[in-house]
Amino acid sequence: YFCLPSPPSPMADNLSVLDTAIVLVYMFAIFAVGIYAWISQRNQESSNQAENYFLASREMLWPVVGATLFSSNIGAEHFVGLSGSAAKSGIAVGAWEWTAPVLLIVQGYFVAPIFISAKIITTPQYLELRFNRVVRVYNAFITLVIYIFVVISSTLYAGAVILQTIVGWDLYVSSIALIAATGIYSVLGGLRAVVYTENVQIIILCIGGFVLMAYCLSAVGGLSGIYDKHDRFPQSYREDYMHIFRPYDDPDWPWIGVTFGIIAQSYYYWCGNHLTIQRVLSSKTALHAKYGAITASLLKILPVWMMCIPGICAVLLYPEDFANGSHQQYDRAYPLMVIRMLPNGLVGLLLAAMLSALMSSLAAVFNSASTIITNDVYKLLFPHSTVSDARLVLIARVSACVFVCISLLWLPMIQHGTKELFAYTQAVSAYIQNPLSVIYFFGAFWNRANVKGAYCVIMFGFVAGFLRFVLSFIFTEYCSRTIFCSANFLYFGLFMFVTCSLLMICVSLLTEKPSNEKIYGLTYWSPKRFEPLIDDDVCQRKNNVESGKLKCGLRPNHSQSEDASTVVHCGLCSKFINLKGDKNNTTWIHFANIFTILSMIGLITCWITFF
Repeated sequence: YFCLPSPPSPMADNLSVLDTAIVLVYMFAIFAVGIYAWISQRNQESSNQAENYFLASREMLWPVVGATLFSSNIGAEHFVGLSGSAAKSGIAVGAWEWTAPVLLIVQGYFVAPIFISAKIITTPQYLELRFNRVVRVYNAFITLVIYIFVVISSTLYAGAVILQTIVGWDLYVSSIALIAATGIYSVLGGLRAVVYTENVQIIILCIGGFVLMAYCLSAVGGLSGIYDKHDRFPQSYREDYMHIFRPYDDPDWPWIGVTFGIIAQSYYYWCGNHLTIQRVLSSKTALHAKYGAITASLLKILPVWMMCIPGICAVLLYPEDFANGSHQQYDRAYPLMVIRMLPNGLVGLLLAAMLSALMSSLAAVFNSASTIITNDVYKLLFPHSTVSDARLVLIARVSACVFVCISLLWLPMIQHGTKELFAYTQAVSAYIQNPLSVIYFFGAFWNRANVKGAYCVIMFGFVAGFLRFVLSFIFTEYCSRTIFCSANFLYFGLFMFVTCSLLMICVSLLTEKPSNEKIYGLTYWSPKRFEPLIDDDVCQRKNNVESGKLKCGLRPNHSQSEDASTVVHCGLCSKFINLKGDKNNTTWIHFANIFTILSMIGLITCWITFF
């Protein structure tokens, strides 16, 4: 749980006329984009209404996919939580952002083609195809729990901190206004409205973030000025404040946990969580999904500079505001820099940027939750009922409204809590997500993984994770005396991942192999379900590939068809091929590889800079 900071100081006066105008123009633009998406959806054929609402008709191009992957991930909790944790314990918290590009590349090159060729609507649906319905229902249940207790709660807390500090608004007034505004366009317009608005918001977010970073670095004298003022770092973290890799016994960010624990925990978020994969599934083709993931991997290098650096600068420039070392004070680091560093006009721009992040996160989770409730709960509860697309969309909208109401009911728990924001969100995720990381990883990359292995992972993961959660957040005094709970949450998450992996391997090897229908087209190493990468008109299914109508010609018996006219995915060997020699298509593939290399170079440079 969290505790809101004390009421804002007198410096949080009303916004200037210029700042207010900027925020109002932004809000009007967001609603205009959302209404446009709603009108666009109403003009779609009724037969495609459900797919249009849940997956934006699967027609999103790669720039849109990349932008929405980034925008839906960067929420207001990043401005408050990431910046606040950086202010308190240093740059090491940025490791969460700088491990994401690696997993996004894994997503684009290996995972996205599997999900797209399977023609799923939600990621729990993939688990039913790969394992069975029980695993699907468990994943859907855990996903909704994460949405309520982690994603929505942390986002609302962050929004309340921002609006109380800068504007002075009451918690309930600001939260209800933001939830209502976000809920209207996300409920009406579906994923199309969410994607359109996220692409507007990412522009404001990046501009505003870099403007404040520039002001902060100018005030402290650049990166060298930060190092020169090391005597102002919090005393308990002073020695390793600007280092990512810290001793193995560091209480917050031990290097083993940072190196391996974060990747183990985040694999589910980037390669299994429906909130993320929904954007991939909306791609026009697998190639657009790949380009979008690579674009997002480049963008994910930015948040450390946009959010962690201002938080660190806040401690150096205004140490008196963090005198008692409480996490409530550190959580105000970013909005504090906004109102103290920026002139009129830019304050409104930054407030619009933070509202962009807040509304992006809420809109993404509302739409994702309604999709899961409709497809993984309602359809399973009433499997024999014939439901029209219009009714499915209505159910999705009602379920999204229910999530809005649950979010409002959760506000008192946020207000009276005591746990630090970023530590809470990442710790709870570590307890819950690691078993799902194992299931999705082995499900996609090991043909031998079977349903009994998945059952063992679910049972162990649920019991161990729930026990750690209860002991850590309810019986805290008892928990501090046991190694099971006192161990760093990154170590605990790594322990969960390794143990669940061993369970999956051992149980799967000791029991029967999965049937071919549980493997074909559902793992990376199995023959792929044929799926074109550019043009849907040449789509061929398994029987066409096996009959020799469309094969790549790169291996014996993989002959090319004379009538094919696009870049395709060979259904037998998964090679990218250009059957007609279109140089433009092959050029895009080369660009994807170049972007991947640039992303890795940028990532390695950042890690070395703060080694």
